Amino acid sequence: GQLDTVGTLRATGRTDPAAGAGTEINYGSGVGRILSYNRTGAAYTPLNLQASTIDLQPGGAAGLLVSATAITASLPVTLKSYTVATLPAATTALKGALAAVSDATSPTYNAALTGGGAVCVPVFCNGSAWVSH
Repeated sequence: GQLDTVGTLRATGRTDPAAGAGTEINYGSGVGRILSYNRTGAAYTPLNLQASTIDLQPGGAAGLLVSATAITASLPVTLKSYTVATLPAATTALKGALAAVSDATSPTYNAALTGGGAVCVPVFCNGSAWVSH
């Protein structure tokens, strides 16, 4: 690893911080980051965190606890909001996904969605369609 002058710890297996791939812990512009990056290919790579539990604590407060059996949020969870027309295509890859729509018209549980209204409602992808939840 290497600590450079701008506050970045690199574990790349290389002495040249401008090339190679690895994990970096850095701080800049008031933001701390952990990232997995391939500097030669200029692309992010998967980052795998392994522990018995992973406890994310924003500001030192309880936030998100990930264990082998559950993900527990200690704060409200905000779903990404769309209009009915801008929801991603319902596919088998998204089966089980949750989102929200901001323009539902008379939503009914587990029924097809119609946009153009003023109702904000959670929605569920069943693999072939988004339905009101």
